[in-house]
Amino acid sequence: VENQAPPVSHEILYLDANPFAVNSDLARATITHEFQHLTHWNADPKEEKWLDEGCSEYAELACGYKDTTASEMDSFLSLATNTDLTKWEDQSWDFDHAYLWVTYFVQTYGESALRTLIADPDNSILSVNNTLQALNKPERFDHLFGQWAAAVYRDDYTAIDLGTVKSNPLIVPTDPVTRQATLWGVDYLTLGDTSNLALTIGPSDNNDLLLTLIHTDSTRPLSAPLTIPSGQTRRIHTYGSANRVLAITTTSGTGAESGYTLSIDALTDGHTPQASDFDANGEVGFSDCL
Repeated sequence: VENQAPPVSHEILYLDANPFAVNSDLARATITHEFQHLTHWNADPKEEKWLDEGCSEYAELACGYKDTTASEMDSFLSLATNTDLTKWEDQSWDFDHAYLWVTYFVQTYGESALRTLIADPDNSILSVNNTLQALNKPERFDHLFGQWAAAVYRDDYTAIDLGTVKSNPLIVPTDPVTRQATLWGVDYLTLGDTSNLALTIGPSDNNDLLLTLIHTDSTRPLSAPLTIPSGQTRRIHTYGSANRVLAITTTSGTGAESGYTLSIDALTDGHTPQASDFDANGEVGFSDCL
């Protein structure tokens, strides 16, 4: 960083050959990682760290030097899924977190979209939204985040083999419970295979929620992100006997963590709305996919 300012004003990589094995894959991965920082700085010098580091981690994968074994992600998958993606604290799982998100972004939209993202002069979530708009995609960061949360849980990656994500099993049915969700983190809740459930969920603090319903049946995978504004509740119906998971995310608010309330009831035998009517408003429409 100091070299990027006067009087040097150049991007320079320093590689210590002692004790570093300069011909190793680790050295190549490090050079690839740092070279991405150089090119990113040239395009967008004020980019937030989570996105810049995520791009550097992805660069290692793109160049063939990234260790993509499941064990590499253990600290994030088992400890830190409910941490803020956009808040960088230099923990090991921050790198994993950002790496998984950027890799999913590229898997979904292609490397040309990543070049557009890096070149965008804005930063963080705004830069992502600018890129999605430039690509004429209808979704924005929050909806993409919900899809990503489902992909992590189901291990929907083509280039990475993930381990098991930490989740919290719920006893069904349940009385109203209050839990904590983190801004741009994920609280995973497993519902098991109990059929015909009605879930009532809403923020208990002054924040907005994103609920992603994850259907884990490999023959019919599904992820349905649903927004729940502050002061509102949503009642959602699920049908069938496949395992289902909820991914709960806070998308606004001033605190690192915000509360939400959740209750689950078994539907009566005579209550049979359409299986895709996630928001239980009596019709299958656009709101069931938000």
